[in-house]
Amino acid sequence: MIQMKKGSFIPNNVELKEEYKIDNDTIILNIDVNKIEKLLQSFVEMQKEELFLFIEIPTNIKEISNEENNNYKDIYYLDGISVDGIKEILKQYGDILINDGLCEFGFGVRSFTEEIMCLKYNMIRIYSKENIYKYIDLLNKFNICESINYKSAWDYFKEENPGISKIYIRDKQTIYDVIEILKSWGLYLGERKNN
Repeated sequence: MIQMKKGSFIPNNVELKEEYKIDNDTIILNIDVNKIEKLLQSFVEMQKEELFLFIEIPTNIKEISNEENNNYKDIYYLDGISVDGIKEILKQYGDILINDGLCEFGFGVRSFTEEIMCLKYNMIRIYSKENIYKYIDLLNKFNICESINYKSAWDYFKEENPGISKIYIRDKQTIYDVIEILKSWGLYLGERKNN
């Protein structure tokens, strides 16, 4: 069984495998939490264009009025990042970004043709407009194989046995603190939407 993020909990009887499936221009995969940062770094090192970071998190309850429901999501962007810049973000804040059970984040290229996104419950989505198969060798290096019977954590959840996503706290910092810190790097709120 793969090791889960610190903020993600799945039913005890579920045994997720490291595996992937290809769906047109997208690869969806399960991965052990200890491999996520290295996979992200390997992906960005393959890119030839300037990159951007995006983070999707539930809107901080302090930022919406009591009259509004609290079912909002904020999408933040940081444009024009180099590979070294991404490595620095991951070095300083990767533990919180990766282990938080509420946030989803990723990196893409300026032309929007290549993207990697960390989803909930140890899932990763890789998108390529031009050639998704170029990432197969990368996944092979991480010993992640294709499966025609691919199953994610979502395939096992039931009303009486759901998954649980929680905020992750490290040294009194959460993803919301990381958002505030990254604003000094140029991170900005791109969109707030009602789920």
